[in-house]
Amino acid sequence: NDANSLVLVGYQAIGTIGRAIQEGAKEVEIDGHNVKVNMSVSLVHLSAHADRTQLEQIPKRISGLKQVFVVHGEMDRSESLKEYLSKSYETHIPKLGSRHSL
Repeated sequence: NDANSLVLVGYQAIGTIGRAIQEGAKEVEIDGHNVKVNMSVSLVHLSAHADRTQLEQIPKRISGLKQVFVVHGEMDRSESLKEYLSKSYETHIPKLGSRHSL
């Protein structure tokens, strides 16, 4: 619904779920289940070589943001980014296969 957003960060490879959503898919298959894409979708162009300051600025560009999921990077750096972002947002480093309410 309009209360939720998906922010795709960087390049979405052809044939991936991210690419399908980026191209406007209204439904995607995830783990054998059809899932409706019922949220706004944005693409943020981010260099694979973004530094800490650049990463910290991304959430500030998204109005109404409440939760942040750190899903890529070395664990010590991800934890450090989570600690910083937790001052302003509910921040998660999800484990593979985990579920989170949005």
